[in-house]
Amino acid sequence: MHSTVYRLAMVLHPRHKLNYFREHGWDDDWIKEAGRLFREDYAVNYAGEDEDGDEGSTESEVEVEGNGKLRIDNGR
Repeated sequence: MHSTVYRLAMVLHPRHKLNYFREHGWDDDWIKEAGRLFREDYAVNYAGEDEDGDEGSTESEVEVEGNGKLRIDNGR
């Protein structure tokens, strides 16, 4: 079993993202859980912060697109 940190690192890796795992036959449950963990971590630790790391008044939304790329909409 892979740790949360491993999954987040692989999802954030510019060359891998989630699409890498789909292309190489990784288990769908593993891919979904990695995406879920990323969205949860982002929402808890980063959503609503501005570029300086200060709390902002906007809410951010993270979505995994069909091509495996992450889309972050922070309302700006």
